[in-house]
Amino acid sequence: GPTTRSPTTFSVSTTTKTTTVGPTSRTPSTTTRTTTLTTTGPTTRSPTTHVSVSTTTTKTTTASRPTQHTTTEIPINIITRPKTTRTPSPLNCVCTYKTKEFSPGSLMYNETSGAGQCSSVYCGPACQIVTTPQPCPSTAPPSPTPPTSTARSTSTTVIPTSQPLMDCRYTDPPRKNGETWTEDCLVKTCENGSVTVKPVCKDSYPAMPVCDNPNSQPEKIKDGCCFHYECPCRCMGWGDPHYVTFDGHYYAFQGNCTYVLVQEIIKKYNFSVHIKNYYCNVDQGLACPESLTIYYKSYKINLIQTRDPTVNTVLVNNEKKNTTFSNGDFTITSTVIKMIVTIPAINAEINFAGMNFLVTLPSSLFHNNTEGQCGVCDNNRTNDCRLPNGQTGSCETMAGAWKVNDTRCPFIPPTVSPSSTTATKPAAPTTKGPCDLHICEVILSKVFEKCHKLSSPEPFYTACKHDVCHKGNSSGCYSLEAYASTCADVSVCVDWRSSTNGLCAYKCPSHKVYQACGSKVEETCNSKYNEKFVDCKSQMCQGFKEGCFCPNGTTLFNTATGVCTPFCGCVGPDGLPRKPGDKWKTNCEDCECSAENMGPVCKPVNCPVLEPCNEAGYEIRTDECCPKCVRKPVCVFNNTEYLPGVKVPVNICKDCSCGSTLDPKTGLHVIECSPVTCNTTCSQGFSYVRSPGQCCGTCVQQHCIYTGPNNTVYTIEVWATECDMKLDSSMTPSLLHMVIPVFRSLILFQVGKSFNPSNEKCAYSYYCIKVNDAFTLVANKSTCPAFNPEDCVDGTVTTTPDGCCKTCEIQNCRVQRNNTYLVVNNCTSAWAVEITSCYGSCDTSSVYSMAANSMMHRCSCCQELRTSSKQVEMKCPDQRHITHTYTYVEECGCHVTECKDKEW
Repeated sequence: GPTTRSPTTFSVSTTTKTTTVGPTSRTPSTTTRTTTLTTTGPTTRSPTTHVSVSTTTTKTTTASRPTQHTTTEIPINIITRPKTTRTPSPLNCVCTYKTKEFSPGSLMYNETSGAGQCSSVYCGPACQIVTTPQPCPSTAPPSPTPPTSTARSTSTTVIPTSQPLMDCRYTDPPRKNGETWTEDCLVKTCENGSVTVKPVCKDSYPAMPVCDNPNSQPEKIKDGCCFHYECPCRCMGWGDPHYVTFDGHYYAFQGNCTYVLVQEIIKKYNFSVHIKNYYCNVDQGLACPESLTIYYKSYKINLIQTRDPTVNTVLVNNEKKNTTFSNGDFTITSTVIKMIVTIPAINAEINFAGMNFLVTLPSSLFHNNTEGQCGVCDNNRTNDCRLPNGQTGSCETMAGAWKVNDTRCPFIPPTVSPSSTTATKPAAPTTKGPCDLHICEVILSKVFEKCHKLSSPEPFYTACKHDVCHKGNSSGCYSLEAYASTCADVSVCVDWRSSTNGLCAYKCPSHKVYQACGSKVEETCNSKYNEKFVDCKSQMCQGFKEGCFCPNGTTLFNTATGVCTPFCGCVGPDGLPRKPGDKWKTNCEDCECSAENMGPVCKPVNCPVLEPCNEAGYEIRTDECCPKCVRKPVCVFNNTEYLPGVKVPVNICKDCSCGSTLDPKTGLHVIECSPVTCNTTCSQGFSYVRSPGQCCGTCVQQHCIYTGPNNTVYTIEVWATECDMKLDSSMTPSLLHMVIPVFRSLILFQVGKSFNPSNEKCAYSYYCIKVNDAFTLVANKSTCPAFNPEDCVDGTVTTTPDGCCKTCEIQNCRVQRNNTYLVVNNCTSAWAVEITSCYGSCDTSSVYSMAANSMMHRCSCCQELRTSSKQVEMKCPDQRHITHTYTYVEECGCHVTECKDKEW
């Protein structure tokens, strides 16, 4: 497991024998070199650790051969058993083996494994068991060399050429001989059972660049195991407004529109920042920041701040969010005075405090790939004033050229503006008269003295003088605030507001206090929140900011409520903190905030015994956790419940319903009644008849009703009943229409009348029939004989006396002529021919014969008496012409025929 070790030094003395062969001497010379290996700081003990120390010696001899460089590599294998317990301090510990104690660095014993491998076991410098593999000697084992705290001299062991090379079987996992791997930022190699190491980083002390922006200091950027230094790209603005580009170029710009602060030239992260300015002093054309908009991926983040009092607003894709917000792509935090947006994937941070803003980007990701009012991020101030077309010019001209395309803003040229300059050599502002620069002198005073060497105060001092001379003393506070924020970014805390005689004092909400050097993210009662935003090691959690914080002895409950609480253990049902001793009821439990238990202590609510609740109008209802017998919102009559508005059958001659008022005694709804008014007026044909057992009677039909022209209503008394006519009850009015004439002669004596409306000439009468208590009006109309005008003698057509039927004098049998084309076998006559036929009536009679005692029938037919043949030429479809002969009637007359008697 992890242990904390004190710095431990391994001192290894090696003796190297170098033989130089020359013409005068072959005497071997010996050089001794001591190599010291030091390990410091907390380390995590791995199951197996191997350290190989290489020493290089140089020996110059008097021989004629040149100097030789001899490198001897002495492997020191430090092997820690996996189950070793926590090691005590090396200064006060010993190793124990077979009841014997061994001090650190001493040899404990030698051993030979069954596989023929030899090793020496030592007491390590931290009293751990150290096993050093050794070649097995052919005669006597060599004296092992343990690691000690003092220099020792050992002879180099010569490995016989016949001995096989060993694997590093003690590593975890075991490694093969010659295998190389990277671990703990070291490149490790297994060489004949030992592990040699060398650092991964080629340059352990990289060069530190000089930043063009005097407000930026080189930052140490870790790159895996290695690190390098780079100048961060920091663009800031404040006041009315003043700008310092990424590389330190200072200028002022008075545009009142929406502009591009920074955007990528080549889109890699879809990242940009826009600023919206407004005229905060129209008389002098002075502009101030109004809001900041950050675009990243598909997000649009709006930061808006209004002061006096300070109100921060955060919109993400036009949806309002809490001022502390986090998702997988970015995080927003707030100190009340300023809002901070951090984008970890691109290591970007954007600060906005209403009149101040700061955009910080890593040079490694945005080098030479930014444009806008913040310039180019490349540590080169000369190209910061880059226009959209790629050319450079004055920064004031450049700033106006970066207006966002879809915005329309009135342009009012500024009347006064400080000259564009670099951050190190600002130009003096143009003034209209002597100004009180006392507030600006604070920037150059001892208040900011610790920051002067790390961040240049001159651009902020220049901006302060400009603002004070054109907007008044209080406007200089923005420059001091901006400079203090820059100092905080280089880890210099400046409590400057107390040095302004109250001119720049910040008024926090009543429950919070101002801190010039508070935490970047304030700790809350939520441990998960603190772990993510406060205790993390990312850029988002590091550093400090000025802001409004909870007083000492209290903790911010959460960012949503902003409540400061002295105790974090209890939360009430309203989501707000509770103090020890506070009591409340929630989820049918009585709870009390307990300081002893560091949280709420709850127990079930004690409910009283419930009385029987079985009467009409009452029910059991759980109210505030306990069941109670309560009244229902109903009326009760005869032990029956009725909802409000429902009819209640109290009396047949009363109209009652459940009302909305409550009975003060019972608490139930009151039944409201009113007398029933009977309607005795019936329509024509109906009569009012009282009904037994009912308060009111009903209208019963007594007559049939006939509606004539102009909606005139006539009543017809019953002419016949079902029993009078001996009819089946299933007869329909259509059947009645047919049977009425048959039975009329039988029922003329029945009491009743028929009705003959004057507007229907051909209707004999209407009769009222009652069948199954249903009244039916039946019309008895006359039927006219068949009438064919062609059979009439011209001028003889008349109507019957009742005016309903037509009649005439019938023509006698005669010849009827008609001209037409003959068609025979698809052949047509060449011209129209006259065709004749017999048409007309003949006498027919039926006379009773007394002699025969039967009816004597005489019948005659109209038929031809004389005919002739005629010819006509016919044309056929195949162009043939034929002659066709047809019959022509010359004379017609009546011919007597036999009459057939009708079979009865």
